[in-house]
Amino acid sequence: RPRLDVTPRISGIFRDAFPNVVELIDKGVQMAAALHEKPAMNFLRAHVLDDMAAYKQDGMNQDEAFRQATLRLFGAPPGAYGAGVAALIEAKNWKDIHDIGDVFVGWSSYAYGKGVQGIKQESTYRRLLGRMDVTVKNEDSREYDMMSCTDFYSFHGGLIAAVRSVRGQAPESFSGDSSDPERVKIRTAAEEAKHVFRSRLLNPKWIKGLMRHGYKGAGDISKAVDVAFGWDATADVVDDFMYERLAKRVAFDPEVREWMSRVNPTALHNIAEKLLEAITRGMWNAEEQTHQELMQLYLEAEGDVEQATDSYAVEDSP
Repeated sequence: RPRLDVTPRISGIFRDAFPNVVELIDKGVQMAAALHEKPAMNFLRAHVLDDMAAYKQDGMNQDEAFRQATLRLFGAPPGAYGAGVAALIEAKNWKDIHDIGDVFVGWSSYAYGKGVQGIKQESTYRRLLGRMDVTVKNEDSREYDMMSCTDFYSFHGGLIAAVRSVRGQAPESFSGDSSDPERVKIRTAAEEAKHVFRSRLLNPKWIKGLMRHGYKGAGDISKAVDVAFGWDATADVVDDFMYERLAKRVAFDPEVREWMSRVNPTALHNIAEKLLEAITRGMWNAEEQTHQELMQLYLEAEGDVEQATDSYAVEDSP
């Protein structure tokens, strides 16, 4: 099979803990690009040769053009961590996929490798994103999944959003599961989202288990809704029926609703707010009755939060 052209997006922790591995991968890229193989059997070399021709036109010599064309490892600025996407979405400071893509690129376009320690290379990174056909994120444990925390959609979802923004179309996106090395599974990001919804987020046993943990359990359910929303904003993997079932299982379930109102009204308020935001942004084409019920829930939860805040203020007063 042909050699593929792969662009890893490394984390800040990987950058700091394994600088030797970063340089080793970079060396491997240059070695593969230097092989005299047919372009059809070495996509990396084909792309490097095309990019070198462009860089030479910009005034670079042969060695400079080769070094620039073989940059493949990118991450956050030196000393920084994250991809910036979760903070953007939580702050509601975005309008469309281009806003999300721009933030991801701004945080992720620093090149690393031999002699290249976090140099800003936005134009080169956008060139690579523009021909990226596939994105992949593998997990080697089932103790967590793509809906476990905001990092998952910030990194992989952010990459998908960046490719969508630069290319004008979404890449094929896959989630790997190598928790059992003897039975490695590959699903599309959309399939994995449905899998996690069915197995965990909508699972009555999962919700019942969290209900034993009071305030913290309610907060974890609320956070799961945040993460699902973030995945939909970045990668468009949450369908209308998934939002509908999530609302029925959590927001509209009388037992869960009463429990949340009692132990953590802020969590219930956040869930209603996030689901309403999905409707407002056109991410969820909800029925009007559902919309109105969520509005009523939001207002009631807001009242519960204010009441709880007032009671705390009275208790804390001298």
